[in-house]
Amino acid sequence: MQTAPLARPAPCRRAISCGAEHTIAITPEDVITWGSNEYGQCGHGDKAETDWVKPRSIKMLHEQMVTQVICGRFHTLCVTATSQVYAWGRNSSGQLGLGDTQDRRGPTLVEGLWALPVLQLAAGAPGGRYSVVWAWLPMHR
Repeated sequence: MQTAPLARPAPCRRAISCGAEHTIAITPEDVITWGSNEYGQCGHGDKAETDWVKPRSIKMLHEQMVTQVICGRFHTLCVTATSQVYAWGRNSSGQLGLGDTQDRRGPTLVEGLWALPVLQLAAGAPGGRYSVVWAWLPMHR
């Protein structure tokens, strides 16, 4: 008896990261957050509640094909399949990379990283004021 080879399932995008009091996750369909939203770190906009006790979708990221999420203490970052980096939450030390120290309550494109092939994000520290982006830059001779 011959059997047909099994088709490989499509890769699922799944990831989770936790900040001091908030969590973000990628599901195959969406990006969701829950927890403290004191500085906008849950990414639901200006009129959002202070605390999200139930996971909720970030509407702005629904069609963005997010591949990685990472939390700092009170801020959040994500990168898309097209290497676009978004940042939001507390920005007291410029940790969002947006050129200022204003908090953001929703995902904001980090324009200074536009067109760089971002490989990985990292955030956090004892004070929660740091973000790191790794990108591959070709050497020109």
